[in-house]
Amino acid sequence: MRKHPVVKFLGLTVLYAALIVGIFILQFKTESVISRTIGDMHITLAQTEDKNNQVSLKNQFQVNFRGISFRTAENSPALAQNSQSGEQEALVLDGWEQKDTLSVEFSFTDGAKLTFSVSDESPEAFLNITAQLPKDYDTITLPYSALNGTTIQNRQPGSFLATLKDKTYLFSAPLIEETSIALSAETPFASYMSYVPSTTFKFADTAGLKGADSEAYKESITQLRNSVISQFTQQATSARSNSLTELEVVAYVAEMTSRNRFPAALEAVPAAFKRNKSTYISSPYFAVLARHNTEIGVQSEKYASMVKTATASGNLDIFTVDGIADYILREKKTAAIQTLLAFPAKQEEFAPSIVQAGGILSVYAKLARQDANLAAALDVPVQQCLDILEAALSIDDEALVFAEEDLSAEEKIRVGQALIDYANMTGRNECGDAGRLLVTESNPAGLDFPTIAALYPVLVQDNHFYPHTEVLGYYGTRPVWAWTCASSISYKIAANNVVNISIDFPLGYSHYVLFSGIPTFHDRIRIQNLDFHTDPRYETYNSSGFIYNKDDKTLDLKSRHKSQIELVELFCDPAPNFTKN
Repeated sequence: MRKHPVVKFLGLTVLYAALIVGIFILQFKTESVISRTIGDMHITLAQTEDKNNQVSLKNQFQVNFRGISFRTAENSPALAQNSQSGEQEALVLDGWEQKDTLSVEFSFTDGAKLTFSVSDESPEAFLNITAQLPKDYDTITLPYSALNGTTIQNRQPGSFLATLKDKTYLFSAPLIEETSIALSAETPFASYMSYVPSTTFKFADTAGLKGADSEAYKESITQLRNSVISQFTQQATSARSNSLTELEVVAYVAEMTSRNRFPAALEAVPAAFKRNKSTYISSPYFAVLARHNTEIGVQSEKYASMVKTATASGNLDIFTVDGIADYILREKKTAAIQTLLAFPAKQEEFAPSIVQAGGILSVYAKLARQDANLAAALDVPVQQCLDILEAALSIDDEALVFAEEDLSAEEKIRVGQALIDYANMTGRNECGDAGRLLVTESNPAGLDFPTIAALYPVLVQDNHFYPHTEVLGYYGTRPVWAWTCASSISYKIAANNVVNISIDFPLGYSHYVLFSGIPTFHDRIRIQNLDFHTDPRYETYNSSGFIYNKDDKTLDLKSRHKSQIELVELFCDPAPNFTKN
């Protein structure tokens, strides 16, 4: 007899329900969720139980705090970078422990640990994340994401702002990318806390403002470089050609040379300028080295006198003098320079003006690029200079203005570039943002030609065709250096006291180099494997040539490049105690 259909339906329903409940119970018998709440921090882990009733953690955890989630899983684990191989290795969760009422610690099989802790249970509590790295690891990378309703903005390499409802929070870590953070052995901390914009200006306030980004700054520099050529061309072909200054000419020739137009640049310079106005500054282009050697010696004496006067009077204007950083690097082994760099930190009331503060920053950055130990004497004054500049600035309608001192556009640009140079040396990105904003807002390309020419070497620092000092080494405390427009010069002592000088300049062109501090070589010189002899008329020949003055150890060299790297060999007398630094 067949069962009644209703009875059959009820029987099958009970059977299926029993199976589903059984599967559900079996699943939760083998896998369970661990959840903890510590203030506004919510922690979730998962564990499994095998057939032998052994419980183990799954390789996943999640920590949520005020709109931000830190979550690992099998397909997106925490990673550690091996310091030996540089490879990223997945971390495997080994255990967890609630250390106290406000923190939890996750441990991994290789010994790494991550601790999440809240400061308290108040509405203003903040989250700290601390990493403990084994000695074989450089960094730990942890995935993160924004929860629904949270907006992330103002992203920086080391921070971002998160907005949840009507609250804003600041997250800081050594390195922050779009979906992960990295904690390092040197800086194993991250934090997430309430953020209230300060009414006092901070360099970081310029982040995101129009003109503070690198692209706007690069465009501003490009416009200035184009303006140098257009303004020179307009003036050189007019009745005002005789009024061209040396800095205007030098900026033009340097810019044209960077565009592979060196001969055209020289041809465009009025002959009257070359005859009557050229000094040691433009001598790498136009020669007359014997006369200019005297001039450069006089300029060195002026620097020495200014240093002596500044240290005696405590006048910080010395750090605003063009070329003073190069002079410091040349003479760094002398007591006068050590005294100069020490006196700002020793002043009882260190109160530089804005321009002086910018000068100190600029000198510090240039010294730090070449000799960090030398620059260290200015570490403390530099921090005070940054505080002074920050206190003097404010934002008015997205423009950066100085509250008290009335600065010219050129002065603002110099201070701005000093902040950029400092940021490039130290990684202080917020200083770079403020500096770029000062430069771009001042519109350097729109200034008059004399000001543009004066700013050219300040803003276009990568054009080595602009005449500059190249420090080659030291014999004891005496520097060997060159005044040059070459891309680079190297100075090496080979066997038997032969000095090899390698000069990099475009093939086929001639330029002139003033060397100081060269040991006596009795006219024994070889250029590109050919022997040369001194000749007072060497500047008129279509070849290399030289004059050497053994009294002041100066070498005037015409370098006619038959190859891009010109090799000059000097057969010098023995000269001990040579060092590169």
